[in-house]
Amino acid sequence: MEDEKILQQMQENPTNVNPSYVFSIDVDEPYFFVEALNGEDSEHWKKAMDSNFQSLQNNNNWIIIPLPFDHKLVRCKWIIKIKYNANGFMARHKARLVAKGFIQVEGIDFHETFSLFA
Repeated sequence: MEDEKILQQMQENPTNVNPSYVFSIDVDEPYFFVEALNGEDSEHWKKAMDSNFQSLQNNNNWIIIPLPFDHKLVRCKWIIKIKYNANGFMARHKARLVAKGFIQVEGIDFHETFSLFA
């Protein structure tokens, strides 16, 4: 009951909510790629994945080459999250394709790194 009252207050005036309250939103985010594609929000996830993949291609993030026999293949995975706006309501579905770079060895598989964040 208390949570409903606080949520209603936040919806009516989101800038006047006591910051000591912590809201927990129980939303089933898919953990696996297959769950996202087979779930009820599959169209949203597909659109988010297509958008991210198209962005990677437009920015020329990779070049496809044959795998040398003495190198390991760096696999990738989709990270999928539901993003919320400042009011706590769902804003969008976000998907990012990320490399599993932890199998690489510096000096053999790569010589420099780049991070978008400092």
